Amino acid sequence: MRCLLLLFFIPVISANWYSVKARVVCDNRHYNGFAAMTVNYWGIGGLGDYERFPIEIVDGWLKATIDSPSGWVIYSYHIEIPHECSCPKNTVHNIDKDDEKILNRYRSKEDAEEHTFFIGVINLNNDCPGFITE
Repeated sequence: MRCLLLLFFIPVISANWYSVKARVVCDNRHYNGFAAMTVNYWGIGGLGDYERFPIEIVDGWLKATIDSPSGWVIYSYHIEIPHECSCPKNTVHNIDKDDEKILNRYRSKEDAEEHTFFIGVINLNNDCPGFITE
């Protein structure tokens, strides 16, 4: 009976993998550069910790595959893309997501990358402080 209970709890505390991607454009061209992503974790006891890590944007693709600590799930993420795409220097494009779409968690990195969640197209020209875009 004890072995059966142990087997029941193993999947609950194993790590979860998440994978997201986005197309990033600047002046109708694929953007190359760097971004920073912060993820917030939720666990058994409620709101957990957060982690921040760099992401490289290559040929207009921002791709991130993240593993969460055992027993934790990612409930939101924040992406910052510093750029000078038709904007003043040191402009930062911010993306915040906290919806159920990011809960595409998988038990392996390979499965997560095979079922990557597409955030959408990020047009850096549409996010300049002081500019109104319609």
